[in-house]
Formats: sequence, C-alpha cells, structure tokens
Amino acid sequence: MGRTSRNTPTATLSADARYYYSYLPSMFLDGDLDLSNQYRWVGNYYHETETATKKVGNSFGIGPAIFHAPFFLVGYSIDLARGARRDGGGAATLRITMYASFLWTFTGMVLAYFLCRRGLGAFASAMGTIAVFAGGPLLYYAIRQPGYSHPVAVAAAAAFVLAWDATRDRRSLRGWVLCGVLAGATALARPQNAIWSLLLVLDAGFVALPLLWRKEWPAALRALPGPALGAAAALLVFLPQMLAWRSLYGSWLTVPQGPGFMRWGESRWVETVFSSRNGLLPYAPILVLAFVGFGVLIRRHRRVGLSLLAIVFAQAYVNGAVWDWWAGGSFGGRRYDAAMVAFSLGLAHGVDAARLLLERRPRATAMGAIGLVALAFVALNCEAVRQKDAWTVTHGAVSMRGHYAALVAGLENRVYDTVGNPLALPASAVFAWRYGVAPRRWDEIVGYYFLNDEYLKPTRPGYKNSDLLRFAAPEHRRFLVSGFGDLVGHASRMSSSEARALVPINQPGGLDLRLIAVSTAELTLWWNNRRVGTGQPQPDGHLTVTGRVPAASVERGVNVIRVVALPGTLLEQLEMAPVDPGAGAAHQ
Repeated sequence: MGRTSRNTPTATLSADARYYYSYLPSMFLDGDLDLSNQYRWVGNYYHETETATKKVGNSFGIGPAIFHAPFFLVGYSIDLARGARRDGGGAATLRITMYASFLWTFTGMVLAYFLCRRGLGAFASAMGTIAVFAGGPLLYYAIRQPGYSHPVAVAAAAAFVLAWDATRDRRSLRGWVLCGVLAGATALARPQNAIWSLLLVLDAGFVALPLLWRKEWPAALRALPGPALGAAAALLVFLPQMLAWRSLYGSWLTVPQGPGFMRWGESRWVETVFSSRNGLLPYAPILVLAFVGFGVLIRRHRRVGLSLLAIVFAQAYVNGAVWDWWAGGSFGGRRYDAAMVAFSLGLAHGVDAARLLLERRPRATAMGAIGLVALAFVALNCEAVRQKDAWTVTHGAVSMRGHYAALVAGLENRVYDTVGNPLALPASAVFAWRYGVAPRRWDEIVGYYFLNDEYLKPTRPGYKNSDLLRFAAPEHRRFLVSGFGDLVGHASRMSSSEARALVPINQPGGLDLRLIAVSTAELTLWWNNRRVGTGQPQPDGHLTVTGRVPAASVERGVNVIRVVALPGTLLEQLEMAPVDPGAGAAHQ
C-alpha cells in the first residue's frame, strides 16, 4: 500500500475502518461479538457505549467483515507462521485485509464495464466506467483510506445491477433467486443500499400490475413465486447483519446510531448533491456528464434508464435523511457508492452519443470546438483589458506565469460572483432567490451549522449546550443578509429598520434565544416569521430579548431571523440553546 501525506502507511485502521475490522478478530479468533477487547487495541474512535444486551455497540455493519474474511484469514495465517501478534493486529493481516479494498473496487469497475458492454462498444464502456470510478470518491477509499464499506458496496451493487439487467426481460425462478441473493449482498455490504432492491420491486410491479388491472388473477398468482423467492433469498443473505444487531442491540432490525439519526421528513438530499461540503457533483464534476448521459440512456432504453434514475434519487433522499448528510470527514459523496454503477452506464451512453455525433457531423463538431477555444482566448483578453483599465497590471517586465494566473483568476472570480459555483446550480440559484442573497453564498452557508455540527451526545466532548451568532465577527458576516451597516466595536449597526440574517441549524427540537443589543427604542425579534419576543432598552441603552422557538418552527437547514428596530441600533450577538439538549442526540 502507499503512504499518506503524513508519511504513514495507508494499510492502517482509521475512523470507520476500526469498527468494520473489529468484527473479524472477534468472530474468527474469539468466536463471539463481544468487541470490548478489540476496541482496547483498535480504538473506540466514536465512543461506542454498552447497549441493552450488556455489550459494547458497533454502529457499523458486519457485511464488510464477511466480504473481507478470506483476506483476513490469509493474512492471519501468515502472521501465525511468522510468530507475529495473534490478536488480528499483525502487519500481514492488516495489509492483506486492507488491500482487499482495492480488489473489491476493481471488481466493481470490471462488473460495471460488463454492464455497459451489454449494449455499447468497448471504447464507450471503458470510458464510462474508468471515468466514474477514477473521477469520483471511490478511488480515495480504494487506495488512500481502505477498510471502509464502500469498496465492497460498489462490487456487490455492480454484480446486482448486472444480474438485474441481464434477466429483466425474461426472468426465471433461478434468475429471481440470483437477483435476490445479490440484492441481499448489496444490503449486507451497506444496509442503506437496501434501497437498490427496489429495482426488483419495480420489476414485479411491471409484471403484476397490468395483470391485476385486467383482473387476470391466475396469471397474477403465477407471477408471485419469482419475487417471493427473490425476497426470501435477499433476506437470507442479509440475515448475518440481523443476527449481529440482535446480539449487540437486542433487535433484529434497528438504527444502531440511535433515535434521531435518520430524519426522514427533513431530508437534505439537495445538499448531498450540490453542497461544497462533500457534495456529489462539486467533488466529482465528471458525474455532471453522467447525468447528461442518463438522458441518452432513457431515450434508448426507457425502462432501464428511468428505473436506475429513480433509485439514484431514492438513494439521494436516504443519504439526505441521515443526521450528518455530509458523511462526516468524507471525501466527496462516498455514500453514493452503489450509484456509481448507474453513473457508469449513464456516462458510457453519453460518450457513445458524442462519438456518434462526431462521426455523423465532424465538420460542425470541429467548428464548435474551435469556436469554444477562440471564445476562451477572447474572454481572457477582455479580462486583461479590464485589469489594465483598473491599473491592476504592472508596467514593464512581469512574470507571465503570474499574469496568466491573474487573468484566469479574474475570470473565475467574476463568474463565481455572478452565478456562484456552476456545479451547485440549480440549487444555489433557488437558494439565492429564496433568501435574497447572491448565489455564491450557497457555498458559504450551506453545510455549516450552529450548535452541533456533528451527531453528538450531550455527555460527549465537543457537544455545545449553546452557540452564538456574533454580528460583528468576521467569520459570521457571511450569515448577514440585509440591514447591517458599519461595525462599532463588537457590534454591527443596523442600516435600516429591519435586519435579516440566516441561521443554519441541524439540532432537532425547540430553541431558547437571547439577543443582546444597544438601542434607544423597542426591538422585536422574529424567527422564520414567528415573533419570538420584544425588548425595551434599559437606562444605559442595553437591551436583551429572550424567547423560545417551538420545534415546529425550527427548520433543519437554514432559518431566517429578523430584527425590527430603529436604524442605528447596535446588534451584538444572538445566543441559541436547545430546549432539550438530548433530543435526537446519540452516538455516531
């Protein structure tokens, strides 16, 4: 394995990988799921605590350990022969087990290639799969941070989608069982990816619903055994995860992170796609072309394209419903691992359509490409004229490298100031229209949260019992929308009778607010168009407004506060505290 920028081996257990790996020595060396002794040397990074079954919990699935078991056993055998440590932490055991991440990712890419090759040529199929796998988040978890669930998840999903596509036209009982086994494996790799089993549900619906509509009851009954066998096979393959949950938490089905971790009615799926905080498209721009390619796929194979696109959007909704929709310290949209197979197929169809266009209209394509290049040089020259007119270009001999860099940066800044991050459109445009800010503010605000930025218990280090929006703090100026003028000490002067600010919140439940200001007249505080409280100035001019915002008025995401007062009022800070600090808080 390679080495990180800190010159440490990548074949080490970090963060989530500690928990996925801990199952292996516990199952194969101890013969149980009591992970307490593994946590002593692997590390309990997320502070897992004892559960109702008197065992220390593990919020991460057992599936990756099952996929990695052959590699673990080979590595452990080598360590035994060498006389190395016998607890599963030997160098050979770790290296070989971590190397499996690359092999599973490569397997997923090969299977995705075979999926594309079912209807496309070798060039388009190779370009689609290689570009998505190397241009998205999977490369990082295959090489730089192995041991996570994403490599096995993409391999299982690729096998499932390939089998689904190969059998969708005429699926025998054997085909239903095969698809069920692979759907169960996809869910076993990552329980969130059980959503991909809906492909089989859609197929069953395509067959059964027309029969039921025509009241052909015998034919509808004959169509049931296949889906039933597929569901039974999927459940059987997923059973190890259910047994693990039963052992650790006392329940066959559970959300091990605790209540409140999934917020189904408040999914931030748009952020998972467009946010600068590990959003799918900003970190993997090549996937924009994959979405364009979906249009080609749908035009050519309507049922396949629409089915896959529907599951991708369902995946986005599930990802957005998670408390930390940004996936912690993620590299890009890693929770879209299973969707990379669908993106490969979409991009491959887009590449194939571009090839056909080039072959059919080479003259027009060449003229368009030349025009774009010429337009880029004209734009750079116009930027040079602007900089010269603004006296930002020095006279005499200059570093042309720096000069060209300044031209490109100037153009980039002008585009960014006008439309924001192009890869965040249309989400940033809707955000700008809704809150009356520039589109570039999307990147500055969305993904940042007051109170708790992570999923923490009130007893865990880092949990905030309160937080402050400081109106004069440089780092908080991005949240101010309108009505704020010059700074006076630690306060911001209101330039009109109303000031508006945006407050991102991910903490469930109600909030207690406390606004501190300096004014000569009455001041009213509003939260999302709900009047929170009114305050009168004291003889010395200081003013405090307190009030409570009920849970129903607190949005998951951006909230709008309004302060109505005389122009010239000095606003110092807004203190926020959860009414119930423990609401929705549990372990990561």
